[in-house]
Amino acid sequence: GNAQFRHGLQRANADLLRLLTLVKILAEPRSLEDTLTAVAQAARSFARAVAVDVWLANPATRRLHRLVLLEPGAAGQIARRRTTPYGEDLVGWVAGTEQPAYLRDALADPRLADRDWARERGITSACAFPLRFHDRLVGVLSLGLATPLPTGHLSLLETYSDHAALAIGQADLRRQLET
Repeated sequence: GNAQFRHGLQRANADLLRLLTLVKILAEPRSLEDTLTAVAQAARSFARAVAVDVWLANPATRRLHRLVLLEPGAAGQIARRRTTPYGEDLVGWVAGTEQPAYLRDALADPRLADRDWARERGITSACAFPLRFHDRLVGVLSLGLATPLPTGHLSLLETYSDHAALAIGQADLRRQLET
């Protein structure tokens, strides 16, 4: 009873502290490329994800461009698309709807286009979050997971995505001002 409740609170507190640490890391000024990598690494660490992609949005062409891919054994990775149109695949669906998506059984969901790649890496569930800066889509953060995430983690990842979008938007503005 009480011990189990206390353990649950301790776990939740640890998760919140990790999220706060991630948000602090994102608040440090850095280049766009470094920001994208930091976003991916922090998300992978927090969610214990097998793979993490960070995609930047191009609203003019309605396409996403993957700039960061963190996955195990990257040296032997199979060729994967570097761009995808809005509406296609999981990240394209998220970009098109600007809504987060959580695929508890990713291999059975038609929005996951690269099932063989996911299966080879032990990915069974996936989630993706729109990254918005000043009410415009700047990208999509997607995670491939070996086990489904608890609901509380999904809420925290959504909050993290909001902070990640802010960091990406600010880094992009700095880059534009420097050129």
